[in-house]
Amino acid sequence: MGARLRAAIDSALAADPTRQVIELTPETWSMAALEEVLCAQSLFGEPPILVLRDLFEDEVSAMMLEGRLPEVAQSGLGIFVIGEELPVKLLAEIKKLGATVEEFRGTVSAGDESYKTVFAATDALGERDKKKLWVAYERSLLAGVSEEELFWGFVRQLKNMALVHEGATMNDLGTKSDYVYKKAVSAAKHFKKEELSRLHGELVVIWHDAHRGLLDFDTALERWALRI
Repeated sequence: MGARLRAAIDSALAADPTRQVIELTPETWSMAALEEVLCAQSLFGEPPILVLRDLFEDEVSAMMLEGRLPEVAQSGLGIFVIGEELPVKLLAEIKKLGATVEEFRGTVSAGDESYKTVFAATDALGERDKKKLWVAYERSLLAGVSEEELFWGFVRQLKNMALVHEGATMNDLGTKSDYVYKKAVSAAKHFKKEELSRLHGELVVIWHDAHRGLLDFDTALERWALRI
């Protein structure tokens, strides 16, 4: 997560470091996962901090979450919303229901120099340039970018390229930028559809196995990047 988001969460944890921080993404989202968050309490009964990453860019998760707005807003959760296209009206409704919501447009702050290295890494993945990817990966880490931030950048790049193979439009990619769309189309030419599916599946396995304690996340992600 970006420096601004890390600072905001650290501030929220200052009063009670025992609070859980739970992140939901299109990959980990489900109604059961949301139910678990709504019912979760930390050791001292403080509601968790909920990070919603790119959920409003996924049509299914956005619709399902919209139907649970009153419960989410009144749960006492600390809510952080991250995404390229944030639903202004929907977030306003959540706030009207009494929730405290902080918004972070994009993966990293545009004022943070580290965002350039993240984009360089995802661009190198799209170009299928192993050397450029390795250099950008290492520069990102030196700039203070976390492996998780790189991970989600890779996931989004793979997802966009897969959508292009399915004939996706700019709206399908959740962007209004012709430049971003053309880059995705160009990147998709470097991968076959089945390759994108395999690479995405490998990232999913890394994520889940790391959270089960079966492997070291940082090492596994680095090895994955070197195999591109």
